[in-house]
Amino acid sequence: SAKLARDQLALAEVVALVIDAQNGATAEDARLASFIEESGRAALIVVNKGDLIRRAEIDRKMDALREVLGFMAWAPVVVTSAVTGRGVGEIPQITMDVFAQWSRRVPTSELNKNFEAILARRPPPAGPGGRYVRLYYITQAQTRPPSFFVSANYPAAVGLPYRRYLANRLRDIYGFKGSPLRLVLRAHQGKKPLRKAG
Repeated sequence: SAKLARDQLALAEVVALVIDAQNGATAEDARLASFIEESGRAALIVVNKGDLIRRAEIDRKMDALREVLGFMAWAPVVVTSAVTGRGVGEIPQITMDVFAQWSRRVPTSELNKNFEAILARRPPPAGPGGRYVRLYYITQAQTRPPSFFVSANYPAAVGLPYRRYLANRLRDIYGFKGSPLRLVLRAHQGKKPLRKAG
């Protein structure tokens, strides 16, 4: 049940979503994956019963899996067989790797240097009414999952496509493989003008 899944997620740090290789990712798997994403837990996808799939079919099965679970593209996928033992030995190392990425903290100075390059490569689009949207700086607010605050003059004007661009570029630079990533835009706290005496 959904409640049981959520209760189990609350106890976990790294979650393995197990998919039946023959059936592929189902609507129920996608629902569980969305719970994992919302929970902020580190994750990997284990495609079991790989011994029952012909090698020629594997690519097609993996493409179908990515289509259903596209929103979880950040999670590594391992194909296993409980019968033959194939891929099972990889799970502990992958689990440790995703836990490390989930717990990773990036120094603020380094983060902002790379953030400037990200913005230079593709500046934010204009906001409503042609307003000039400016992103000032980025800080990592927390780990587990890696969460970032971006200071902006018009946070609400920064749409989902550009937010996705920022998150993807951070992943390109820092990895965060196996970890969801949170990106929150907040209003820039500029200096208030001094009041004139009198």
